[in-house]
Amino acid sequence: MGSKQDNEALERKLRPIYDALDARNWKAGLKLADAALKKYKHNQLIRSLKAYALSKSGKGAEALQICQELVKEGPEDELVLNTMTYTYKAVGRVEDITAAYLAASERSPSNTELLNGLFAAYVRESNFVKQQQTATRLVKAAGVSPKQKPPQEQQVPWPGPGQGSQGAAKYTWWAVCSLVLQARAALLGAPASLPADKLLQLAESMASRQAKDSAGVPSSYEELLLLLDILHGQGKHTQALQLLDKAGSDVLPLEADRQHLKAAALARSGDLAAAGDAYRSLALANPDDWASWVLYLDCLLPASSAGTAGAFSGGPPLRFPVGVVGGLADLWDAGHPWRQQERAPQDRAGTAKEEAWQEVETTLARLQETVQAQPKLQQQAERGSLRGPALAPLELALRRLRLAEASGQPKGDGTDAAERAVGEEVLRTYRATAGNFSCAADLRPGLRALTSPDLRRWLAAEVHRAAASAGAARPAGSSSGDAPAAESSEAGSSSEVAAAAAAAAAAAAAPESTDAGRNGDEGRVSGRASAGAEETLACSPAEGGGVALAAAEPAAVNGTADVTAAGGPSSGGAAAAAVPGGDALNGARAGPADAAQLRRFQTRVSAYQVEFELGLPAYTSSADAEAHAQEVLALYRDNLHLSASLDEKDRGYGEELACIAAAALLRAGQMELSAGPRQACKRLLQALLVVEAAQVRRRVSAPLRLAACALYGLAGAPMEAAANLAALDIKFILHDTLTGHWLLPLLLGACAEPADLKRWLTGIGFLHEDHEREAGETLMLAYYAGTYSKASHVLLPWFPASDVWVVEFVDFKQRLASSHTWALGRTEEAALKLRSAAAAGAVATPLLLAALEGVGYLQEGALPQAQGQGRFACSAAADMAGSAQAEAPCPVAGLLRFNEDLSTRPAWLPPAAGPCRLAVAEWWEAWAGGGCHGGYAQCWWAEVGAADGSQGAEVTSWRRLQAANLAQRRLLPGLLSAALSSRPTPAEHAALGARLKELVAVLGQGGGQAPVEGAAAAAAATGDGEGPWEDMLEACLTQRAQQADHDVSSSTAAVQAVHLALFAAAHALHAALLAPSGSAQAAGLMATAVARLAQLQSLLAALCQRVAASLAAPEDPEKGPLLGALPPSEGVCLASAVLMEEAVWLAGCLQAWSKLVKAAGGKGKPAGEQQGPPGELRSALRSLSTAAAQAVTRIQEALGALLAPTQQQQVRQLAADLDLFGSGANGADSTGPPGPAAAALRMLWAFEPDFKPLDVLQKLVSSQREVLVRLQGQAKAVLGMLAAAQL
Repeated sequence: MGSKQDNEALERKLRPIYDALDARNWKAGLKLADAALKKYKHNQLIRSLKAYALSKSGKGAEALQICQELVKEGPEDELVLNTMTYTYKAVGRVEDITAAYLAASERSPSNTELLNGLFAAYVRESNFVKQQQTATRLVKAAGVSPKQKPPQEQQVPWPGPGQGSQGAAKYTWWAVCSLVLQARAALLGAPASLPADKLLQLAESMASRQAKDSAGVPSSYEELLLLLDILHGQGKHTQALQLLDKAGSDVLPLEADRQHLKAAALARSGDLAAAGDAYRSLALANPDDWASWVLYLDCLLPASSAGTAGAFSGGPPLRFPVGVVGGLADLWDAGHPWRQQERAPQDRAGTAKEEAWQEVETTLARLQETVQAQPKLQQQAERGSLRGPALAPLELALRRLRLAEASGQPKGDGTDAAERAVGEEVLRTYRATAGNFSCAADLRPGLRALTSPDLRRWLAAEVHRAAASAGAARPAGSSSGDAPAAESSEAGSSSEVAAAAAAAAAAAAAPESTDAGRNGDEGRVSGRASAGAEETLACSPAEGGGVALAAAEPAAVNGTADVTAAGGPSSGGAAAAAVPGGDALNGARAGPADAAQLRRFQTRVSAYQVEFELGLPAYTSSADAEAHAQEVLALYRDNLHLSASLDEKDRGYGEELACIAAAALLRAGQMELSAGPRQACKRLLQALLVVEAAQVRRRVSAPLRLAACALYGLAGAPMEAAANLAALDIKFILHDTLTGHWLLPLLLGACAEPADLKRWLTGIGFLHEDHEREAGETLMLAYYAGTYSKASHVLLPWFPASDVWVVEFVDFKQRLASSHTWALGRTEEAALKLRSAAAAGAVATPLLLAALEGVGYLQEGALPQAQGQGRFACSAAADMAGSAQAEAPCPVAGLLRFNEDLSTRPAWLPPAAGPCRLAVAEWWEAWAGGGCHGGYAQCWWAEVGAADGSQGAEVTSWRRLQAANLAQRRLLPGLLSAALSSRPTPAEHAALGARLKELVAVLGQGGGQAPVEGAAAAAAATGDGEGPWEDMLEACLTQRAQQADHDVSSSTAAVQAVHLALFAAAHALHAALLAPSGSAQAAGLMATAVARLAQLQSLLAALCQRVAASLAAPEDPEKGPLLGALPPSEGVCLASAVLMEEAVWLAGCLQAWSKLVKAAGGKGKPAGEQQGPPGELRSALRSLSTAAAQAVTRIQEALGALLAPTQQQQVRQLAADLDLFGSGANGADSTGPPGPAAAALRMLWAFEPDFKPLDVLQKLVSSQREVLVRLQGQAKAVLGMLAAAQL
C-alpha cells in the first residue's frame, strides 16, 4: 500500500480524467490518461480509463487490447472491473465481461465483491450452473453461517464498490434460485448436468435447511414463494399446504395472499371442492376480485373454462394470480390439467352437475347481496364502476354456451337457448355498465359468441333503445324485450336499429341544444335516424333518475376504454390480472362538464361501439353507410364541448365515433367499386379527411393517429404515415409492439425514402441492442433485492412460446431476443443495405457483393433462435426450412415471440399474411374483393396479446406464415451471394442448391400463399439436381404462375414466382457451365438452363405488365388519377417490389452471368460455332435482358403518365371530386367557395370549423409525387444496370 502522499498524488491525476469522461470529452480524457501513465505506467485503473476513452473515440480494437492485457494480469479491484465493463459494453463485447471477473476472482478468491460481479456476469449469460457454483463460493467467502442471517441483510440495495458482503444467507438463496433455473431448463428440454428431479431435491434441501431456525418457514415472502414453487414443481402440494399453515403474518402479511396460495395448492392436489370454497370466500370478500370468481367457476365447472385445454375458444390457460409467474408450478400445471381431475367422463365431455350450477347461482346471489349491503359498493355498482358483479352473470351464460357446444347441441341459427341467454346477459350488462369507457371491451367475449344474425340485429337495436331510455328510472336488471325466438326472423331489423338510434338522438337533444347551436348544427341526425324519431321513449335523459345516472359525482379516470386484462374478463386470460375496479378506473372522467350529461353521451357511444363490434349495421347501399357515418359524426359534433377543458394530449370523449365513421365510409367505398373506382376513392379520402378533422383538437389520440397512419400509407403517402405514427412518441418497447406491423409494411409498400426507413429500423434495433447490453444489471436487481419469484422465471430462448405467459421485466431480455419484430427489422435492414449499394452505380454486381459481406449476420444465425443448443435448438428450424442440415439457423414460429399488439388494428385493417413488403398490395386486393370489413368482436386479432398468446386456428396460421416469410427473407443474402458469382465453384454451386432448397420448402409450406403438396418430401430430399426437390421446385413455380395468371388478387404469388425463378435459373445456369463440355449431361443441363431463363422472362413480363396496368388510371383519362397522384390499387407497392428489388437482383445476376458465359464460351469465335448450347444460352440471356428492359420501360412510362399533371392540378382535381367547390365549378381550375352541392358531403367534417381539407389534400399529393419521382429514378437506374449486362 502506498503512502498517503502517493494516494493523494494519484487522486490528483485521476480526477481530471474522470471530469473529462463525465463531460464526454473523450479526446481530452485520452490525453490526460496518457499523461498519467507516464508516471503510473502499470496502474490498472488509469489503463482501464484509457481503454474506455478509446472505445468512445471509435478505437475499439485498441481498447480491447488494453482490456485483454488487464485480464491476463488479473484485475486488482472492483473499480477496474467496473470500468472494463463499460468498455466492453461500448464495443459490443459484453460476453468478455465474464472472463475479466473470472480472472479477478482467481487472483482474489475470497473477495466477495469480485464474486458478486462474477455471479452477475453468469446471470447475464444465463449460465445457471456457474451461477450456482459462484453462489456456493460466496457462501463460503462470506464467513457467516447461513443460520445467522443478520437482520440488516434482509433488504440490501445494489452494492457499489467496497460495500461489502451480502451475507451467506442471501447467497444461499442465490444458489437455490440457480438450482431452480437449472431444473426448469432441464424440464424444458435443455441439456443439464443432473435430472430435473435431482436438482429440485437439492434445491428443496438447501431451502429447507435455510429455514430451520424459523420453524421451517422462510423468513421473507419472496423466499416463501420460491420454496412453494419448488414443492409444487415436484407435485408436493400437501407439503406446500403445511408450509402455508405454518407461515406467520410477518412472512404473509396479507391474508388474501395466503388464501390464494392455499386455494392453488388445494386445486393442484385435486381437491377442487375445497379450492372452490376458498375462491368463493375470496370473491365474496372482494366482489370485484375477478380472478377469484373465474377460478371459483373453474373449480366447480372445470369443463366450461375458456382456458381449459381443448376449449373451443383457443384461449390461453388460466393461471393462479399469486405465485412465481412462469415458474415450476406453472410447468407442473401445463402437464397436469387439474381442472379435469376427479371428473366423470361425461363431465369432461361438456356437461356439469346440476348441483354445481345451483351452488354457483347461490354464490352469485350472495355476491349481489354483499354489494347491496355496503353503500359504497352499491354506489359503485349503480355508477357502473364495480364491474365484477355486473359481468359475473354474463360469464355464467358464456360457460353454459361452451358446455352446450361441447355436448353437441345445435347452435348458430338463433334457436339455441344458451346463445339467446348470452345475448340477453350482454344487454343486461350493457345497461349496468354503458357509462364506462370499458363497456364495449368488457362485453366483447359475449359479443364474439353470438353467431345468429337475427340475434345480433336484435341486440344492436336493444342497446340503442337502452341508450335512448337511459334517463328512465328502472332497475338495472330489467329488460325491455326478450331475445328473438326461432321464428322471429324479422326481429332486430335495420329499421328497428334506426328507430332506436333516433330515439337516442332525440332524448339527448334537450341538454345539448345550446352547444349544438354554437356548432352550427341544424340537422342533428340524418339518414336512418331521422326516419324513426316518433318512436322516442317516454323519458329522456334530461328528466334524470336513471340507474346509470344515479351517482352524485362521476368516477375519475384519465384513460381509455380498454382497461381490462387480455381480452376482457371472459376471455380466459382474466385470472392473470383481476378486472380493475373502483372509481379510479371506470365511469366518466371528472371535469367541468356536467357529469350526468357526460355519462349519457358515453352510454350512447357504447351503444355504437357494441353495434360496431357486432359488424352492424348491415348496410344495404353506400348511401346507407354514408348516412350512418353522418349520424355518428353528428353525435360527436354535438358533444365536443365536453372535451373542451381537456389537454390536447388527453384522449377526448367519443373519439371512437370518428373511427366508426371512417370504417363506414370505407365500407361505402367497397360497395361502390362496381360503379367505378373514382367514387370508391372518394370514400377513402372522405375517411381520411374525417380522421384528420378529428385530430385538429385531439393531436395525440392513438386510435385517430393509427387510422391516419394506415390511410396515408394505403394511399401511397409514406411520409405522412410515418409522421402520424411519430406523433404518438413511438420509442423503446413501442417499436417492438407497433412499428413492425403498423409502419414497416406501409414504408416498404410505398417506396419510402431510404433515410426514413433506416431511421425506423434503427429505432427497432436500438431497443434490442441497448437492452442486450443492460439486461444483466436489470436482472441482478432482482437477486440483490431478494425478489426470487422474478429472478427465477427467466424466459429461455428454447421455451415454446405457447406454454408460458410471463410479462415480468426480468424475462424481458429473452423475450426481446426472440422478437419477431426485431428479426424482421434485421432482415429489412440487410435488404436496405443491398438496395442502397446497388443504387451506387450501373455495374451492380461488385457493389452487391461488397454489401453482402456486411450482412453476413443473416447467415451466421443472429436472428431469433435457440442459439448454442445444437441440433435440439434448430431441429424445428430444419423442419420448416426443409434443409438437410439440422443446424441451419432459421427462425421459426416455435422459437419466435410475437410481441406485436395486433389489437390496435381496426377491423378494416387485418394483419397481413404475406411478406411485409407486399402487405399494402394484399390489402388493396382484399378490399377490392369485398374483404377487410366486419365486426371487431369477430376479428381474431381483437384480443389483447392475441399475436403471442392465443392458440386459435387463425392466429396459429398467421404465426406460421410470418415465420415462413421471415425465413424466406433471411435467405436473400445467401442466394444473391451465390447467384452473383462470376466464377462458381462446385462448392458454391452446392451452397446455392442448398439455399434454393430451403426457399422452395418455405414457399411450399405457405410463404404467404397456399401450401404446395409434397413439401415434406421435398424437405427430406438430399439430391442436388433431381428427385423430389426438383419436382417441388417445378410444382412451386407452376402454382405461383397459375395464381398470378388466374387470380387477380395474387400479387404476392406473382412476385414470389419471379423471385424463385431467378435463383432457379442461376442454379441451372451454374450447373450447365460446370458440367464437362461435350457430354450428354452437359447438353441436358444446358437445355434446362435455357428453359429456366425463358420461364423467368415470361414470369417477369407478366409481373411488370400487371404493375403497369395497376398504375394506369382505369377511367376518365381527362380527369387524371383517382387518388391524388395515384390510382386506387396495388400498383405502387408492386412497382416498389419490382424496381427496388427483383429487377435489381436480376440486373446484377445478368451482369455476372454475362461475364460467366463469355468466359465459358470464349471470345471471337466464328458465328457458326455459336449455334450449339453456348450460343443458345447467349441468345436466352440477350432475350431476357431485352425483355426485362422493355418491361421496366413500361413501368417507367406509367409512372411518367402519373406525374404529367402538376401537383396543383392534381390537388384541384381531388377537391373537385370531393365537391369542395361551389355549385357549377366542376373543373380542376375552379376557385369558387364551397356551395350547396357540397353541403351534404361537408357535413362529415363540419364538426371542426378550423379544419382545412385542402391542406390535407396538398400533403397527400406531395408525398405521393415524391414516391413516384423516386420510383421513376429507380426505373432509370435499373435500365442502366440492364444495359451494362448486355452480351
